[in-house]
Amino acid sequence: AGTTVSPQRALGISAWYSGVRYISEVMAGLPVHRFRRLPGDGRERRESPAWMTVPDVEQPWYGLVEFWLMSLLHRGNAYAFKIRNPGGQVYGLREIHPDRVTVGQAPDGTKRFVIDKDERLWTTREVLHIPGLAYDGRVGMNPIRCSADALGTVAATDEYAARFFTNNTNLGGVISVEHAMSRDEAQALNAEWEEFHQGILNAHRTGVLSKGARYDRV
Repeated sequence: AGTTVSPQRALGISAWYSGVRYISEVMAGLPVHRFRRLPGDGRERRESPAWMTVPDVEQPWYGLVEFWLMSLLHRGNAYAFKIRNPGGQVYGLREIHPDRVTVGQAPDGTKRFVIDKDERLWTTREVLHIPGLAYDGRVGMNPIRCSADALGTVAATDEYAARFFTNNTNLGGVISVEHAMSRDEAQALNAEWEEFHQGILNAHRTGVLSKGARYDRV
């Protein structure tokens, strides 16, 4: 449809916004339980570490998961830094915006991450990567790009409707007079018409023109 769709523009589509909000909020609100496997087929509940309640300063678990879902739905991948203590144990997670990350592959097949176009290469020890739907199982596909045609058509339809109603549900017409008019006079006459007849609140009202002017639909 010739319309560029970004994540921000997609969120302006009511159906997309409602779906994204529903999925993100529902998933973020699901409980997370940890279990320890016992001999045989048994298991027992384990207490979750404190960082799974507050994974980072001023960032609750709900907010982090919601951010991950927004990243997955708009970029196809979600990321977080693994915060480790001096003993090497993970005790927190810090979100990374997916636009900051480029995923590569080392000769041994393991992932490498470039953040903010820096020269340093990060590994999965430092970066948690959650890929969405993917062909290769390693890097998620961008849902906005995959749905660009459908979303672009909806965005173009919204824009067309907005222009249609802004122009008084009348897509074209000509105001003509029998005598020659200067540019300023023509603009004044056009402004007079739009002032009284443009917009949805003035739709279907009777038009009035003075000075021998005539309006013809195109």
